Amino acid sequence: MKREWLLAIGITLLTLALSLGMIRWMAPTLLGVPMDMQLVQTDTRAIPFFDALLPAGPPPDNAFILPDPVTRVRNHPLLPEGETLGPHDLLGFRNQTIPRMADVIVIGDSQTYGNNAPLARNWPSQMQEQLSGRTATLYSMAVGGWCGVQYLEMFRKALAFQPRVVVVAFYAGNDPLESFIMAYGQERYQKLRPDPALSPKDAPKVAFPPPESEWEPFTFADGSTTVLTPNWRLGSNSDLPAIRAGYAILAKVARTIAQEASVVGVKVIFALIPTKERVFQQKIRRDGLKASAVYQELVAREEEHATRFAENLAAMPNAIWVDLLPPMSRAALDTALYPDGPDGHPLAAGYEQIAQAIAPKLRELLPAPTRGLVAVMTDQKSFQVWLMTRTGRWLVPADPERIAANGWSMESLKEVPARDVASVPILGVMERDPARFGPEAVTH
Repeated sequence: MKREWLLAIGITLLTLALSLGMIRWMAPTLLGVPMDMQLVQTDTRAIPFFDALLPAGPPPDNAFILPDPVTRVRNHPLLPEGETLGPHDLLGFRNQTIPRMADVIVIGDSQTYGNNAPLARNWPSQMQEQLSGRTATLYSMAVGGWCGVQYLEMFRKALAFQPRVVVVAFYAGNDPLESFIMAYGQERYQKLRPDPALSPKDAPKVAFPPPESEWEPFTFADGSTTVLTPNWRLGSNSDLPAIRAGYAILAKVARTIAQEASVVGVKVIFALIPTKERVFQQKIRRDGLKASAVYQELVAREEEHATRFAENLAAMPNAIWVDLLPPMSRAALDTALYPDGPDGHPLAAGYEQIAQAIAPKLRELLPAPTRGLVAVMTDQKSFQVWLMTRTGRWLVPADPERIAANGWSMESLKEVPARDVASVPILGVMERDPARFGPEAVTH
C-alpha cells in the first residue's frame, strides 16, 4: 500500500513538473517571465553578440589562429599589422576595414592571405592596384589552414557584401588532402564526399613541418638557391584514392559556388596556385639540375591532377579559369619569387605574378565607372540624386535651378542600384559651379 501511495505521488509530481515546463516553454508570460527574457535565461546556446564579436582587449602575442567549430580555424580579430602578417579586421580577415558592400571578394588560404609579404604586397592588394580604370572595393576572406570546404562556407557568407565578382584561389600544395580530411571527418560535409567507401583513415600520413631529412636543396646557374619539399607536397598530389577524392571535392566546391553565384548574378573567377616545386620545374630543367625521384613524381602527379581540374573548371558555366603556372614559371627563371629556405609561400614578387594573371579577367567583369547624374532608390518611395565624377560623388539637392545652372537636365538622370555607388567616396554637396560640376568637367 505504501509503495502504491509513493508511486501515485511520484506520478503526480512528474506530471506537474512536465506541465509547468510546457507552460514555461509555450507561454512563458503566464508564469511571469517576459518573452524577451526567455532566450537569454533558458537557452545556453545563445552567445551574447558583442562578447562574440569584440574580444576583451588586444590579442596576446601568440594568438594568431583560433579554433572554430565550423571552419576548424580562423584568424584572431584585430591583430595589429606586422612586417609579413596582419592587420586583421574585426572579423579576423586581413583587411584595413570592413566595407558595407564589396565589388570583389577574394577567398583562399595562406597563399591568398599573403604570408611573407605585408598587406599592401599580397596578391589581392596588388591585384586591386592593377584594376586601372575600375574603382572597385576589394575584401579578402582568406585564412591559413583553410581548404575547399571552408571556401564554400565563406562564399555563402560573402554574398552578404553583394559582390559583383568572387575570386576563389585553390592551392595544389595542400587543399586536396585537407579537403578530403574535412569532408570525410565531419558529417556536416558528407554531401561533398565523392566516394562513400572511403573514410578518414584513407588519408595519407605526412609529416608537418617536413623534416630536414626530406628537404631538397638546389643551387642554380645564376647563383640563386632554394629548398624544395617534394615529399610533403606529394601528400596532396599522389595517386591515392583519397587524393583523387580530394580533387573531386575541390571540383564539387567550385561547381556549387558557380551555380549558387549564378542565381544571384555574381561572376566567379577560379585559379589553382601551383606548388613551389612545380613553379621551379622549368628552371631546374633549364639548368640541367638533377632532381630526386620523389620530386619527379610530384611534378608529374601534380600536372595530371591540375590539368584535369583545370579542364573541369574551365567548362563550368558562370566561371572563368585562370592558369597561374605559365607566368609564375617564366618569372621564376630570373626573379626570386620564393624564400631561399623550405617555405612554400611566395614573396611579394611571387604574389605580383598571381595578381597580374588574374587582374585582366577581373577588369573584364567589372563595369566602367559611372559618370554624371544618377538616381539611387533609398526605399520604395524616395531616391537620392548623385553627381558621379572621376574622384567621387556629390550629393545633388532637390533644386532644379541648381541642377540647370550647372548644365544638367533631369532627362540625363539615370537610375542605378545602391551598390553601384556604395564604394565611391562622398565628396560633399554639389554647388552652383559649372566649371567644377558641369558635364564637360565630369565626363571628360
